[in-house]
Amino acid sequence: MWSKIEDFSKKHKMIEKGDRVLLGLSGGADSILLARYLITLVQRQEITLYAVHVNHLLRGAEALRDEAFVRVFCDRWVIPCQVYREDVGAYAMQEKCSLEEAGRILRYRCFSECAQETGCNKIALAHHEDDLAETMIFRMGRGTGPEGLTGILPVNGRVIRPLLCLEKDEIRRMLTELSQDYVEDSSNDQTDYSRNYIRRYIMPRLCELNPRAARHMVSLAGQMWEQNEFIKTHFDRIYEREKKTDQAGIRVSLPFIKECDSFSQKEIIRRMLFDVAGKRRDLASIHVELVRDLLGKSPGKRLDLPHGIKVLLEPDALYVHKGSYPLREPDSAREREPLYAYKVDKKKLETDRKITMAVGEEKFEFELISPKQCDKWKNDCIKYFNYDRIKNELYLRTRKHGDYLVIDQLGSKKLLRRYFIDQKIPLSKRDQVFLLAEENHILWVTGGRISEAYKVTDKTGKVLRVTYSKEDGGNQRYE
Repeated sequence: MWSKIEDFSKKHKMIEKGDRVLLGLSGGADSILLARYLITLVQRQEITLYAVHVNHLLRGAEALRDEAFVRVFCDRWVIPCQVYREDVGAYAMQEKCSLEEAGRILRYRCFSECAQETGCNKIALAHHEDDLAETMIFRMGRGTGPEGLTGILPVNGRVIRPLLCLEKDEIRRMLTELSQDYVEDSSNDQTDYSRNYIRRYIMPRLCELNPRAARHMVSLAGQMWEQNEFIKTHFDRIYEREKKTDQAGIRVSLPFIKECDSFSQKEIIRRMLFDVAGKRRDLASIHVELVRDLLGKSPGKRLDLPHGIKVLLEPDALYVHKGSYPLREPDSAREREPLYAYKVDKKKLETDRKITMAVGEEKFEFELISPKQCDKWKNDCIKYFNYDRIKNELYLRTRKHGDYLVIDQLGSKKLLRRYFIDQKIPLSKRDQVFLLAEENHILWVTGGRISEAYKVTDKTGKVLRVTYSKEDGGNQRYE
């Protein structure tokens, strides 16, 4: 029964004799089957097994049922189990992120803490082929690059995923053969989670075209991983040869990088940005393109990017650093244009009633609703606007000269520049704040206030609901 998992695990060198393995156990079909497989390794005295369960406090009695099921299962098989209760809803509000993202962050935090306490060197999660395919589709929809098409890796540091060789239907069949019960998470049927929508509507359509769609996507993910590893090795070697470092940042010869083809330029620039930032989050392909655009300009031109990164075009080098150069607002006589600007397709919105825009790591959902629907789930990441007041084109963009908000019902205006100053937003961060704008009138400073002029009133006929989230996140399943 276990030969397929055994072969896959050995191929990727997931488990070695003597490993201490922490299992993420939700109580669902996937994690229960993985538990039953790992139990066979315990019985052969190959590993020591521990379990961790995270109750997200989102599904009331059902979540308590899952927790109780996991406790009983672990007692039955004599598996030490640590249960965490995390208020995912409160965390999402606090961090201004989606429930999916909040759940994933807190899960992995619990996994890491429990692994440290138990001395586990491996964390086993129960992703399967369908999960990988869904992840690929999700990332493609958000504009991922080749790295994102690797989907979910079988081994990522100490995290292992032995079930990535199985489809969901195979998992259910194996549980039936074992006469093993499990619990179902009702939130998996809610289509307001992006991954659930993909699972319920997109994947079944793909399988109608080809029943082996998920398996083929797994194969593609493997090919992309091999290709990315080759590219990484090749460009790491070139980058190490060409870069010149100092205490503040990294330089690459301007003649060299200008002679490179566009693909090579992007690979080198990406490495410079990641190295100086010390992280990848909030650095997207658009930032790489902005640096490439700088290459065609005259020396002295510069660019501010997330994480305090500064890019300077020197006479003979491209310099990416975190040092300081004089920062100031544009002269009043000089118009400031936004670094990014993306048009909201109002025609499509009025036809489809709902559209989604992904901008780098930022995701925006626009939906036309009735006034009766606009009181639910209101927070810093969800705002409602009087759509009847919007007469011109809408843009998601960064700041430009002359931007303003209406701050009271009398129509008093405040310049966006003054709003940023009042909110103590550092100058270096202001070009990273996305705005919803109609010409120079700012409807919403994301994460902040909206303009009084667009607030919903008793006379509003049509409401625009805008939901803002940041970065990829999982749903309430173990990801």
